[in-house]
Amino acid sequence: MASACKITFNTNGLTIHLTLNISIQQSLFDLPKLSTDTLNILTCRYEKLQLLVIDEISFVGARMINVINNRLKFITHIQFYFFRGLDFIMTSDFYQAPSMKDN
Repeated sequence: MASACKITFNTNGLTIHLTLNISIQQSLFDLPKLSTDTLNILTCRYEKLQLLVIDEISFVGARMINVINNRLKFITHIQFYFFRGLDFIMTSDFYQAPSMKDN
């Protein structure tokens, strides 16, 4: 997953929002539940997911990290582990600009 569309396009990856069905206009404090159809699609798509790579993590704030964690737990029905127990790699240049309006 990537935080920026240009990175996503250049690497044939997916943005965080597209991957986890998060509307860009939606507040991260009041995220609506997924419809049953969307939940089933995402559950099937990511049921065998073992590794999560997030590039440009310096642009991803604490609220978005929490949303990613909660959405992965909801999609995979695994509630007891952070990031649902996935191995993950987060990369970035941490001397770039901080994430917008978030820690």
